[in-house]
Amino acid sequence: MKKILLCLSAFLLSIAVTNAQEKFTPGNNVSQKLVKRSDVAGFKSEPLKNKANQPNKIALEEGERIVGYYTTDDLDMSGQSSLGLPSYPGQLEAGIALTPNELGKAVGGQITKVRFGLACPVGASKVSIYPLDLNAGEMYQAVSEQEVSTTVAGWNDVTLSTPVTIENGMSYVISFKYTQKSTNTEDSYPLLTDYTFNNNASDYGFMVYGDLNKNNQPGWFTMGTQYGNLCIQAVVKGGSYSDDDLSIVGGVPQTIYQKGGNMDVSMSLKNLGNKQASSYTLNVELDNNVVDQIKTPVAVSSQEAVYTYKFNVPSDLSVAEPHKLTISVADINGTKPTVNTDDDSFSIDFNVYGTEDVVGKQKTLVEQFTSAGCPNCPYGYNFLNALNAKRNDLAWVAIHTDYGKIKDEYTTTEGDNLVVLEVSVFPSASFNRAYIAEPNLNPNGTTAISIGINDSYVDSYSTAFSNMIDNINSSIPAFASVNIATTYDKATKKLKINVSGEGNNNVKSILKDDVVCVYLTEDGLTGLQLSGSNRIPNYPHDHVLRDVVSANFGDAINWTGANTYSNEYEVTLDNSWNADNMNVIAFISRPVKIEGNYITSNVNDVWVSNTNMVKVGETTGIQKPVITTGEVKEVARYAIDGTQLNAPAKGINIVKMSDGTTRKVLVNE
Repeated sequence: MKKILLCLSAFLLSIAVTNAQEKFTPGNNVSQKLVKRSDVAGFKSEPLKNKANQPNKIALEEGERIVGYYTTDDLDMSGQSSLGLPSYPGQLEAGIALTPNELGKAVGGQITKVRFGLACPVGASKVSIYPLDLNAGEMYQAVSEQEVSTTVAGWNDVTLSTPVTIENGMSYVISFKYTQKSTNTEDSYPLLTDYTFNNNASDYGFMVYGDLNKNNQPGWFTMGTQYGNLCIQAVVKGGSYSDDDLSIVGGVPQTIYQKGGNMDVSMSLKNLGNKQASSYTLNVELDNNVVDQIKTPVAVSSQEAVYTYKFNVPSDLSVAEPHKLTISVADINGTKPTVNTDDDSFSIDFNVYGTEDVVGKQKTLVEQFTSAGCPNCPYGYNFLNALNAKRNDLAWVAIHTDYGKIKDEYTTTEGDNLVVLEVSVFPSASFNRAYIAEPNLNPNGTTAISIGINDSYVDSYSTAFSNMIDNINSSIPAFASVNIATTYDKATKKLKINVSGEGNNNVKSILKDDVVCVYLTEDGLTGLQLSGSNRIPNYPHDHVLRDVVSANFGDAINWTGANTYSNEYEVTLDNSWNADNMNVIAFISRPVKIEGNYITSNVNDVWVSNTNMVKVGETTGIQKPVITTGEVKEVARYAIDGTQLNAPAKGINIVKMSDGTTRKVLVNE
């Protein structure tokens, strides 16, 4: 579960460090945050490329193991994860804080080595380790410092002359010093993060010490989670590890599956024991009953090993009840583990549906996240325009927010909260809020993924994304239709909206927690837009979110019959809005959970199942549920001119499916 503050601007935490212990003190906002080299005008790199792995492994002695926010040798040297603070030239210190949660069984052991990754050399450096008591809010002077005479691009491995013994309940800041340059050159962006390959960003995974408030009061600042964690790792010798010990962590699958279908369960395994786990067994339990055993599916070591288990969802599971799949360590080297078992299992809660419960998809919700102050956001507009031209089923809403120093005139409070829910990078977009479990596309583990695609790659990527949308719509089906009826009074500017629909027999059980959400958008607007280093005064803005008519994250579905619902809304349009250019977008989605001022929903459980769109003052056709009685299959194929085809033909094919939907397919050969 992720916990996100329901507020777009959160202050940075400042930590003062002197020769004596100091209390944490809250810092003010930094006037300019970190800069990614890939966001700098003139940066040349193909978007969405695979990470470049740095192959060197650190030399480990017997009993040593890597500890950190990730424990592989991965580094991304492509420039997509290279960052710097060119507005703060001079001596800075970059680090991470390993909390008791990350240190785990390393308590009692010693930090013997440190490694830090760089995008480019920074000359001489110094590695330091500071004890940190998060409960008391106190940080202490360095207990170990090691001079580094020279640095290289990639991993820099440092053996400590003064190892550090890890105390119970204590955190440790591990840092390196470097000279920050202010020039717009590669060596101004030396910091490397795990932004493109590790989804587990930590609040303490990226810290910088310097005068970032420019008030002659240097301190430690946490830099937020949107950039990932700095590539810094500790090597620990000893600790409270047992001889036989495995750690298992589950991935993020969907939360609903078709009966008789497959569930791909991704997991990472790591050997934490003092002995090599040459063999082990994993139990697979469904609703507390063992249904399968997995025998040593992948070799494990002190570094993470990834394995995907394909679970077949039984066809006789109840639709009305939730289910639980649990995978746990049953034995290691033939022995059942009895100590350090707190990380030996994980569970997945899920629901099921039958083919008879699925209705036809109407439209796909595309939420674009953009800003007037974002220099790469025009790339996002160009890309979505190309994608929209390939399909006829997109309900596109452009959600604006403030970014950088330029105020965006189309920012809304509702939009800001949507940004908090979905975004880690600009420009980005979500597609039915589906979680894309692909590290190269979605390195930050958010629902919105990067669409800052260079214009020269738009055609190929729009085709790939169109196919991705088809896959999303197949894996997240619709269970109720969405029909929209609107009436608009020009004199009073009052708009009445009715959102209604119908499902099949199990619809109430499947959608028992789901919500209806209603957006108002406007086309034909213009405004200031940063494009690279250029300021465009009258940039065209379409699909702009003007208002969320429902509650920000939706209202409960108002069931009016056994399988039918109807939600009513009324809103008065702002005098500055042009009703002739406005659209109503309505959709059914999973609920967004909020506790206090925090969003606590799992990223894989906010998806949208069905969407529709209509112009203000108009009404969509009433769509009855289309019952599918088996696997969705192709039933007819047509050329773009309407001619029926007997086989796939080169170019765009229109494919009619057995569930009543149609798809555009690009055939290359």
